[in-house]
Amino acid sequence: MNKQSMRGFLALVERDFPDEILRIHEPVRRELDITSTVFELERAGRSPIVFFERVEGFEMPVVTNLAGNRRLIAAAMEVEPSAPKRSGSLRGNLGFPRLAGNYSSLPSASIGWPHTSKGAY
Repeated sequence: MNKQSMRGFLALVERDFPDEILRIHEPVRRELDITSTVFELERAGRSPIVFFERVEGFEMPVVTNLAGNRRLIAAAMEVEPSAPKRSGSLRGNLGFPRLAGNYSSLPSASIGWPHTSKGAY
């Protein structure tokens, strides 16, 4: 994957794994519909990325279950899905620094997304 971003990941999935992305065009409620859809897919043995195009009360679409499929994460990291787990391998492949210490005292951050009618994708 040449671009380490959510858009790059979604483009990879749409190009190489089109059956692993599910687009919901009907309006959904944020409170129950999104989570219950993902749970029902999991119960059926599926874990696609789910893209809700019309969420009531919002102008932007919602994408979820981005990390719900080991095969897609492996493709993004350019490794085999059956590759053995190594401590820190995800962090290292995505370019995150290795940090040492106690993180419980660090302040949490809130991320605000720009409000746009064109959507995030």
